[in-house]
Amino acid sequence: MYCLNVSKGKVAEPKSIPERAGELLWVDLEKPSKEDLSTVTQRFGLHPLAIEDATTEKQHPKVDDYESYLFILLKTIDFQKRGIFKIRRVSFFLAKDFLVTIHEEPCPEIEEVKKEIAAKKKPAITQETDFLAYRIMDRLVDGCFPALTDMEEELEKLEVSAVKSPSEKMVSRIMEIRKAILKIRKVIWPTRELFLQLRRGGFPQMRKKNLVYYKDVYDHVSYLFDMVEGNRDVVSSVLDVYLSSVSNNMNKVMKVLTVIATIFIPLTFLTGVYGMNFQTAVSPFNMPELAWEFGYLFFWLVCAVVAALMLVMFKKRGWL
Repeated sequence: MYCLNVSKGKVAEPKSIPERAGELLWVDLEKPSKEDLSTVTQRFGLHPLAIEDATTEKQHPKVDDYESYLFILLKTIDFQKRGIFKIRRVSFFLAKDFLVTIHEEPCPEIEEVKKEIAAKKKPAITQETDFLAYRIMDRLVDGCFPALTDMEEELEKLEVSAVKSPSEKMVSRIMEIRKAILKIRKVIWPTRELFLQLRRGGFPQMRKKNLVYYKDVYDHVSYLFDMVEGNRDVVSSVLDVYLSSVSNNMNKVMKVLTVIATIFIPLTFLTGVYGMNFQTAVSPFNMPELAWEFGYLFFWLVCAVVAALMLVMFKKRGWL
Protein backbone atom coordinates (compact mmCIF):
# COMPACT_ATOMS: atom_id res chain seq x y z
CA MET A 1 0.00 0.00 0.00
CA TYR A 2 1.31 3.41 -1.01
CA CYS A 3 0.03 6.38 0.98
CA LEU A 4 0.84 10.01 0.22
CA ASN A 5 -0.06 12.98 2.37
CA VAL A 6 -0.97 15.16 -0.60
CA SER A 7 -1.16 18.42 1.31
CA LYS A 8 2.33 17.97 2.80
CA GLY A 9 3.92 15.99 0.00
CA LYS A 10 5.08 13.26 2.41
CA VAL A 11 5.20 9.64 1.31
CA ALA A 12 4.94 6.62 3.56
CA GLU A 13 3.88 3.00 3.39
CA PRO A 14 1.87 2.58 6.58
CA LYS A 15 0.07 -0.51 7.77
CA SER A 16 -2.97 1.67 8.30
CA ILE A 17 -4.06 4.93 6.73
CA PRO A 18 -3.66 8.00 8.95
CA GLU A 19 -6.86 9.69 10.05
CA ARG A 20 -6.21 13.41 10.24
CA ALA A 21 -8.86 15.90 9.39
CA GLY A 22 -8.09 18.49 6.76
CA GLU A 23 -5.33 16.50 5.05
CA LEU A 24 -5.43 15.32 1.44
CA LEU A 25 -4.48 11.67 1.02
CA TRP A 26 -3.59 9.56 -2.00
CA VAL A 27 -3.68 5.81 -1.43
CA ASP A 28 -2.45 3.58 -4.23
CA LEU A 29 -3.20 -0.15 -4.06
CA GLU A 30 -1.45 -2.54 -6.42
CA LYS A 31 -2.95 -6.03 -6.47
CA PRO A 32 -4.70 -5.31 -3.16
CA SER A 33 -5.46 -7.99 -0.59
CA LYS A 34 -8.83 -8.31 1.15
CA GLU A 35 -7.30 -6.56 4.16
CA ASP A 36 -6.19 -3.60 2.02
CA LEU A 37 -9.64 -3.28 0.47
CA SER A 38 -11.27 -3.55 3.87
CA THR A 39 -8.97 -0.82 5.22
CA VAL A 40 -9.76 1.72 2.49
CA THR A 41 -13.45 0.81 2.56
CA GLN A 42 -13.70 1.57 6.27
CA ARG A 43 -11.37 4.57 6.22
CA PHE A 44 -13.08 6.40 3.33
CA GLY A 45 -16.57 4.92 3.52
CA LEU A 46 -16.46 3.37 0.06
CA HIS A 47 -19.50 1.52 -1.22
CA PRO A 48 -19.13 -2.30 -1.53
CA LEU A 49 -20.54 -2.19 -5.08
CA ALA A 50 -17.86 0.29 -6.12
CA ILE A 51 -15.17 -1.95 -4.62
CA GLU A 52 -16.69 -4.90 -6.47
CA ASP A 53 -16.58 -2.98 -9.76
CA ALA A 54 -12.98 -1.97 -9.09
CA THR A 55 -11.90 -5.59 -8.68
CA THR A 56 -14.01 -7.14 -11.47
CA GLU A 57 -12.57 -7.44 -14.95
CA LYS A 58 -15.84 -7.52 -16.89
CA GLN A 59 -16.76 -3.87 -16.43
CA HIS A 60 -16.79 -1.07 -18.98
CA PRO A 61 -15.06 2.26 -18.28
CA LYS A 62 -17.54 4.42 -16.40
CA VAL A 63 -18.16 7.20 -13.88
CA ASP A 64 -20.41 6.70 -10.84
CA ASP A 65 -21.27 9.53 -8.47
CA TYR A 66 -21.51 8.36 -4.85
CA GLU A 67 -22.14 11.92 -3.58
CA SER A 68 -19.10 12.12 -1.30
CA TYR A 69 -16.75 10.71 -3.97
CA LEU A 70 -16.59 9.73 -7.63
CA PHE A 71 -15.86 6.18 -8.73
CA ILE A 72 -14.02 6.19 -12.08
CA LEU A 73 -13.11 2.96 -13.84
CA LEU A 74 -10.53 3.58 -16.54
CA LYS A 75 -9.24 1.01 -19.02
CA THR A 76 -6.15 1.62 -21.13
CA ILE A 77 -3.73 -0.28 -23.34
CA ASP A 78 -0.60 -1.65 -21.71
CA PHE A 79 1.98 -1.62 -24.53
CA GLN A 80 4.69 -4.16 -23.69
CA LYS A 81 6.65 -4.69 -26.91
CA ARG A 82 6.09 -4.68 -30.64
CA GLY A 83 2.83 -6.41 -31.45
CA ILE A 84 2.12 -7.37 -27.83
CA PHE A 85 -0.19 -5.47 -25.52
CA LYS A 86 -2.99 -6.09 -23.06
CA ILE A 87 -5.88 -4.19 -21.54
CA ARG A 88 -5.11 -2.62 -18.16
CA ARG A 89 -7.71 -1.56 -15.60
CA VAL A 90 -7.21 1.29 -13.08
CA SER A 91 -9.93 2.40 -10.66
CA PHE A 92 -10.15 5.84 -9.05
CA PHE A 93 -12.07 6.88 -5.95
CA LEU A 94 -11.95 10.66 -6.14
CA ALA A 95 -13.07 13.04 -3.40
CA LYS A 96 -11.98 16.56 -2.49
CA ASP A 97 -9.83 15.30 0.39
CA PHE A 98 -8.69 11.89 -0.81
CA LEU A 99 -7.82 9.85 -3.89
CA VAL A 100 -7.68 6.05 -3.94
CA THR A 101 -6.28 4.22 -6.96
CA ILE A 102 -6.57 0.45 -7.41
CA HIS A 103 -4.90 -1.65 -10.09
CA GLU A 104 -3.99 -5.33 -10.39
CA GLU A 105 -0.87 -4.99 -12.54
CA PRO A 106 2.22 -2.77 -12.10
CA CYS A 107 1.54 0.66 -13.57
CA PRO A 108 4.66 2.57 -14.76
CA GLU A 109 2.63 5.75 -15.32
CA ILE A 110 1.58 5.86 -11.67
CA GLU A 111 5.15 5.19 -10.58
CA GLU A 112 6.32 8.14 -12.69
CA VAL A 113 3.84 10.43 -10.94
CA LYS A 114 5.07 9.17 -7.57
CA LYS A 115 8.66 9.93 -8.57
CA GLU A 116 7.70 13.42 -9.69
CA ILE A 117 6.03 14.07 -6.37
CA ALA A 118 8.95 12.65 -4.42
CA ALA A 119 11.40 14.77 -6.43
CA LYS A 120 9.05 17.78 -6.18
CA LYS A 121 9.35 18.33 -9.93
CA LYS A 122 5.63 19.05 -10.19
CA PRO A 123 4.55 20.77 -6.97
CA ALA A 124 1.11 21.56 -8.44
CA ILE A 125 0.31 17.84 -8.52
CA THR A 126 0.01 17.69 -4.75
CA GLN A 127 -2.31 20.68 -4.39
CA GLU A 128 -5.62 19.08 -5.32
CA THR A 129 -6.79 15.48 -5.65
CA ASP A 130 -8.71 16.05 -8.91
CA PHE A 131 -5.59 17.55 -10.50
CA LEU A 132 -3.54 14.60 -9.22
CA ALA A 133 -6.11 12.23 -10.75
CA TYR A 134 -5.86 14.14 -14.04
CA ARG A 135 -2.06 13.74 -14.09
CA ILE A 136 -2.39 9.98 -13.65
CA MET A 137 -5.17 9.61 -16.23
CA ASP A 138 -3.32 11.77 -18.73
CA ARG A 139 -0.27 9.52 -18.52
CA LEU A 140 -2.39 6.38 -18.77
CA VAL A 141 -4.15 7.64 -21.89
CA ASP A 142 -0.92 8.82 -23.53
CA GLY A 143 0.52 5.36 -22.87
CA CYS A 144 -1.97 3.98 -25.43
CA PHE A 145 -0.37 5.79 -28.38
CA PRO A 146 2.69 3.49 -28.85
CA ALA A 147 0.48 0.41 -29.36
CA LEU A 148 -1.67 2.09 -32.01
CA THR A 149 1.33 3.73 -33.71
CA ASP A 150 3.06 0.34 -33.84
CA MET A 151 -0.09 -1.16 -35.33
CA GLU A 152 -0.22 1.55 -38.01
CA GLU A 153 3.39 0.87 -39.02
CA GLU A 154 2.80 -2.88 -39.22
CA LEU A 155 -0.32 -2.37 -41.34
CA GLU A 156 1.66 -0.20 -43.76
CA LYS A 157 4.25 -2.96 -44.16
CA LEU A 158 1.53 -5.59 -44.60
CA GLU A 159 -0.10 -3.46 -47.30
CA VAL A 160 3.18 -3.33 -49.25
CA SER A 161 3.72 -7.07 -48.78
CA ALA A 162 0.15 -7.79 -49.87
CA VAL A 163 0.97 -6.28 -53.26
CA LYS A 164 4.48 -7.69 -53.73
CA SER A 165 4.42 -11.09 -52.05
CA PRO A 166 1.06 -12.17 -50.54
CA SER A 167 1.19 -15.28 -48.36
CA GLU A 168 -1.15 -17.33 -46.18
CA LYS A 169 0.70 -16.23 -43.03
CA MET A 170 -0.23 -12.67 -43.90
CA VAL A 171 -3.94 -13.50 -43.66
CA SER A 172 -3.59 -14.91 -40.14
CA ARG A 173 -1.66 -11.81 -39.04
CA ILE A 174 -4.25 -9.49 -40.59
CA MET A 175 -7.00 -11.31 -38.72
CA GLU A 176 -5.02 -11.08 -35.46
CA ILE A 177 -4.67 -7.33 -35.90
CA ARG A 178 -8.36 -7.06 -36.74
CA LYS A 179 -9.29 -8.83 -33.50
CA ALA A 180 -6.90 -6.61 -31.56
CA ILE A 181 -8.43 -3.46 -33.07
CA LEU A 182 -11.94 -4.59 -32.14
CA LYS A 183 -10.72 -5.32 -28.61
CA ILE A 184 -9.10 -1.87 -28.34
CA ARG A 185 -12.18 -0.19 -29.79
CA LYS A 186 -14.31 -1.72 -27.03
CA VAL A 187 -12.01 0.05 -24.56
CA ILE A 188 -11.50 3.41 -26.29
CA TRP A 189 -15.16 4.02 -27.18
CA PRO A 190 -16.50 3.97 -23.57
CA THR A 191 -13.34 5.74 -22.36
CA ARG A 192 -14.15 8.65 -24.66
CA GLU A 193 -17.67 8.77 -23.22
CA LEU A 194 -16.17 8.68 -19.72
CA PHE A 195 -14.02 11.77 -20.30
CA LEU A 196 -16.90 13.48 -22.07
CA GLN A 197 -18.80 13.21 -18.81
CA LEU A 198 -15.85 14.45 -16.78
CA ARG A 199 -15.16 17.44 -19.04
CA ARG A 200 -18.79 18.57 -18.75
CA GLY A 201 -18.36 18.83 -14.98
CA GLY A 202 -21.30 18.95 -12.64
CA PHE A 203 -19.53 16.84 -10.05
CA PRO A 204 -18.94 18.53 -6.67
CA GLN A 205 -15.76 16.49 -6.21
CA MET A 206 -14.12 18.27 -9.17
CA ARG A 207 -13.11 21.91 -9.23
CA LYS A 208 -14.35 23.92 -12.18
CA LYS A 209 -10.90 25.33 -12.94
CA ASN A 210 -9.52 21.79 -13.44
CA LEU A 211 -12.15 20.74 -16.01
CA VAL A 212 -10.00 22.18 -18.79
CA TYR A 213 -7.39 19.50 -18.05
CA TYR A 214 -9.96 16.74 -18.42
CA LYS A 215 -11.02 18.36 -21.70
CA ASP A 216 -7.41 17.95 -22.85
CA VAL A 217 -7.48 14.24 -21.97
CA TYR A 218 -10.79 13.92 -23.80
CA ASP A 219 -9.11 15.36 -26.91
CA HIS A 220 -6.36 12.76 -26.60
CA VAL A 221 -8.87 9.92 -26.27
CA SER A 222 -10.79 11.25 -29.29
CA TYR A 223 -7.59 11.19 -31.30
CA LEU A 224 -6.96 7.63 -30.11
CA PHE A 225 -10.45 6.66 -31.24
CA ASP A 226 -9.78 8.19 -34.66
CA MET A 227 -6.58 6.15 -34.88
CA VAL A 228 -8.50 2.98 -34.00
CA GLU A 229 -11.12 3.72 -36.67
CA GLY A 230 -8.39 4.52 -39.18
CA ASN A 231 -6.58 1.27 -38.42
CA ARG A 232 -9.83 -0.65 -38.78
CA ASP A 233 -10.34 0.84 -42.24
CA VAL A 234 -6.74 0.05 -43.16
CA VAL A 235 -7.17 -3.57 -42.05
CA SER A 236 -10.14 -3.93 -44.41
CA SER A 237 -8.12 -2.25 -47.16
CA VAL A 238 -5.11 -4.54 -46.61
CA LEU A 239 -7.37 -7.58 -46.70
CA ASP A 240 -8.93 -6.38 -49.96
CA VAL A 241 -5.47 -5.72 -51.43
CA TYR A 242 -4.36 -9.21 -50.39
CA LEU A 243 -7.41 -10.86 -51.94
CA SER A 244 -6.95 -8.81 -55.13
CA SER A 245 -3.26 -9.75 -55.31
CA VAL A 246 -4.04 -13.43 -54.80
CA SER A 247 -6.78 -13.22 -57.43
CA ASN A 248 -4.43 -11.48 -59.89
CA ASN A 249 -1.72 -14.07 -59.30
CA MET A 250 -4.26 -16.83 -59.80
CA ASN A 251 -5.42 -15.19 -63.03
CA LYS A 252 -1.82 -15.05 -64.24
CA VAL A 253 -1.35 -18.72 -63.46
CA MET A 254 -4.61 -19.63 -65.15
CA LYS A 255 -3.62 -17.54 -68.18
CA VAL A 256 -0.32 -19.40 -68.53
CA LEU A 257 -2.02 -22.76 -68.07
CA THR A 258 -4.71 -21.83 -70.59
CA VAL A 259 -2.09 -20.76 -73.14
CA ILE A 260 -0.19 -24.03 -72.67
CA ALA A 261 -3.38 -26.08 -72.93
CA THR A 262 -4.48 -24.14 -76.02
CA ILE A 263 -1.12 -24.72 -77.72
CA PHE A 264 -1.33 -28.43 -77.07
CA ILE A 265 -4.87 -28.74 -78.48
CA PRO A 266 -3.78 -28.80 -82.18
CA LEU A 267 -0.68 -30.82 -81.29
CA THR A 268 -2.86 -33.37 -79.55
CA PHE A 269 -5.07 -33.45 -82.64
CA LEU A 270 -2.09 -34.13 -84.91
CA THR A 271 -0.75 -36.78 -82.58
CA GLY A 272 -4.17 -38.42 -82.44
CA VAL A 273 -4.44 -38.47 -86.20
CA TYR A 274 -1.04 -40.08 -86.68
CA GLY A 275 -1.70 -42.43 -83.82
CA MET A 276 -4.45 -44.18 -85.82
CA ASN A 277 -1.77 -46.26 -87.66
CA PHE A 278 -3.32 -46.57 -91.11
CA GLN A 279 -1.74 -49.14 -93.42
CA THR A 280 -0.11 -47.49 -96.46
CA ALA A 281 0.08 -50.90 -98.19
CA VAL A 282 -3.69 -50.95 -98.56
CA SER A 283 -4.00 -47.52 -100.18
CA PRO A 284 -1.65 -44.57 -100.84
CA PHE A 285 -4.27 -42.33 -99.18
CA ASN A 286 -4.04 -44.18 -95.88
CA MET A 287 -1.56 -41.88 -94.11
CA PRO A 288 1.20 -41.85 -96.77
CA GLU A 289 3.57 -39.99 -94.41
CA LEU A 290 3.92 -43.17 -92.35
CA ALA A 291 6.09 -44.69 -95.07
CA TRP A 292 7.98 -41.48 -95.84
CA GLU A 293 11.65 -41.33 -94.88
CA PHE A 294 11.31 -37.86 -93.26
CA GLY A 295 7.76 -38.31 -92.00
CA TYR A 296 8.71 -38.27 -88.31
CA LEU A 297 10.81 -35.09 -88.64
CA PHE A 298 8.10 -33.50 -90.76
CA PHE A 299 5.54 -34.24 -88.02
CA TRP A 300 7.64 -32.45 -85.36
CA LEU A 301 8.33 -29.56 -87.71
CA VAL A 302 4.58 -29.06 -88.21
CA CYS A 303 4.00 -29.20 -84.43
CA ALA A 304 6.74 -26.61 -83.78
CA VAL A 305 5.41 -24.26 -86.47
CA VAL A 306 1.86 -24.49 -85.15
CA ALA A 307 3.02 -23.80 -81.56
CA ALA A 308 5.18 -20.85 -82.68
CA LEU A 309 2.37 -19.32 -84.74
CA MET A 310 -0.02 -19.58 -81.79
CA LEU A 311 2.50 -17.96 -79.44
CA VAL A 312 3.00 -15.07 -81.89
CA MET A 313 -0.77 -14.62 -82.16
CA PHE A 314 -1.18 -14.61 -78.34
CA LYS A 315 1.63 -12.09 -78.02
CA LYS A 316 0.10 -9.71 -80.56
CA ARG A 317 -3.28 -9.84 -78.80
CA GLY A 318 -1.67 -9.12 -75.44
CA TRP A 319 -2.63 -12.42 -73.90
CA LEU A 320 0.93 -13.14 -72.78
